[in-house]
Amino acid sequence: MTDLSHAYLLYSRHYLNVLRQARDLYLSGNDALQEAVKLFDQNAENIEKGQEAAAKTISKNNQMASICNEYPDSGLFLLDLRLHPSTQIRWLTAAIDASKAIQDFSAEGRHTGNLGNAFADLGDLKQAISCYQRHKIIAQQTTDLRGEANATGNIANIFYAQGKSREAIEFYKDALNIQRKISDRRGEGATLVNLGAASSTLGDLAEAISYYEQALNVLKELGDLRSEGIVLGNLGLAYADLGEAGKAIEYYEMRLTIARNLDDLRSECTTLGSLGLIYASKGDIKQALEFQSKSMQISREIGDQRAYMKALANIGGLLLDSGKSEEAAGQLDIALHLARQIGDRFLEGRILNNLGICHRENREISLGYFDQAMTIARDIGDFQSEGNVWRNKGRSYFLSGMYQEAIDYYKQSLDIVRKLGDMQREAAVLGDLGDVYNAMNQPGKAKDYHKMKKKLTQRNFSRLK
Repeated sequence: MTDLSHAYLLYSRHYLNVLRQARDLYLSGNDALQEAVKLFDQNAENIEKGQEAAAKTISKNNQMASICNEYPDSGLFLLDLRLHPSTQIRWLTAAIDASKAIQDFSAEGRHTGNLGNAFADLGDLKQAISCYQRHKIIAQQTTDLRGEANATGNIANIFYAQGKSREAIEFYKDALNIQRKISDRRGEGATLVNLGAASSTLGDLAEAISYYEQALNVLKELGDLRSEGIVLGNLGLAYADLGEAGKAIEYYEMRLTIARNLDDLRSECTTLGSLGLIYASKGDIKQALEFQSKSMQISREIGDQRAYMKALANIGGLLLDSGKSEEAAGQLDIALHLARQIGDRFLEGRILNNLGICHRENREISLGYFDQAMTIARDIGDFQSEGNVWRNKGRSYFLSGMYQEAIDYYKQSLDIVRKLGDMQREAAVLGDLGDVYNAMNQPGKAKDYHKMKKKLTQRNFSRLK
């Protein structure tokens, strides 16, 4: 080994140890979280250079391959907190190559699963699920129960992102059983949070709140303030869906306090955006726009293009809800450009859908946006968006007086939302169909659909009590 190679080895190893120290502080929980973040931030540049030096010499030096293999595991949650998904993909791809070089199959599985997380953060659900399935196979081959639980939970995450909440819940429950069997409290807490989110999507908000409260108990026991903040935000969302905006705001403000105490600017940015959406639901568009603007400002400060894009998209949505279609389209166009630049197809599709709504006065342009959104939804398996696009196309034809076409599209939407078990959207589409038959002067059919909507809404409300 040359003197230069040895120097790089010592350098990479030293900052690997610094990263481990930050991770161990983070896992200690409570007040140590701030120390962990501070230690990472003080050494971030050297940590990244240490990882890069190790990654460059994987094939030539087994010691460096071993170090490169250890970098992602040594950072854990800090990497998610501080590194952009594209940087995480670079680290994890190198770590997979390193784990293969030194034949560390368990590590290969972990890195593959985490690579799936990074792809999921970028909205590439197909790449993500491919990684998770590979991770599950490796975990089963190496009898790694913790890894199998993680992979199973991550596969559930993809089903959830696709709108398949019922399937997601089955996978989450499988993961939870394994985590409880091996006393993985941290994993149990995360899965309880995910079960809450999936239950919420199905309209079972009482069940969702129960899962979140169980998760909160686990996370408090672990002293994991950052994850505790995430759960408080989820509780805020659940109460917002119940129509209890005041209680929702209380939970989001608690989350905001934790984010600021941890100097977690990303969580602060996300929470401000969520508060904006709550105020929008109350009809306070001015306050909502203020929160979204603050969120956008922080995203600029930390250089988080994805968060900036989300804030722009949210502002566009608020302007659209205010009837300011032209201004909304301007914000959404910028957000669309960023989504394509970043490669976030999930959000790209949803932005295209909103642009279609913005341009409803020109049916051809509007349908062009909806068609692009539909293509993406099908490509990435985003069934919820597919249902939304069918409904919006139906609305466009309804407004153009083309009632039979509107009915056809609404029924396509209805099929999807029923398969997803989304009763709130099902009720909305039934109402849309009733409106079409009213416009066609068929009061009997209109009454039938509105009656079905009312019955479903009452059934859903009874589940919320």
